[in-house]
Amino acid sequence: MGDSSRDDDLNQFSVEHRARRLDTRGAPPKPPPPKRRFVLDLVLIGAMIAVVLLLVPFADVPNAEYPEARALADRFDAAYASVWRGDTSLEAAAAADGLSVYQFPFEERTISVLTHPQPTADGTCYGLRTGGGQATVAVKFVPTNGCVPQGRSAFEKVGSWSDVLPSERLTTVWFVPALVILIGCAMALTTNLVLKLLPQMNRGRTT
Repeated sequence: MGDSSRDDDLNQFSVEHRARRLDTRGAPPKPPPPKRRFVLDLVLIGAMIAVVLLLVPFADVPNAEYPEARALADRFDAAYASVWRGDTSLEAAAAADGLSVYQFPFEERTISVLTHPQPTADGTCYGLRTGGGQATVAVKFVPTNGCVPQGRSAFEKVGSWSDVLPSERLTTVWFVPALVILIGCAMALTTNLVLKLLPQMNRGRTT
């Protein structure tokens, strides 16, 4: 009798032991402790902020259209300066630098547009509008038969060179989408972190 009871106990033990081992094998891995999850979220948020800061210096690149436009503006300014000093006429200054002058009547006066013969590489015309009792301004207009103005006011832009010329640098195509994705991920992680901390903060207030 004693031996049979002992065998039954051993068999029962082995069955329970095997079942426990099977349960252990089949159990899903335990999630990391809360503190470890908080640290991981903080590390990820910090990494995303660091990536954004590293990308900022590469956010813009030189605008290929700017150098040619800026060189034309300098030529117009130099030609107009010689006329302003009284050294020469606008027509003579333009001819000396390979530029063109077009004139339009305006209230018994004449408005002159100093421009270049052919459009720039990006298909744009620039110039200076002067005379007619109006302020001298920079202009930008659409090419027609080269750079021939269609009237004394037929311009896309009028103002100073900073208003008319293209920007010196351009934002790269990939920067804005990358910035939106990184900031969105950082905000999502921050929100998740706050939601995890709220129960502990509430628990701390009630104790």
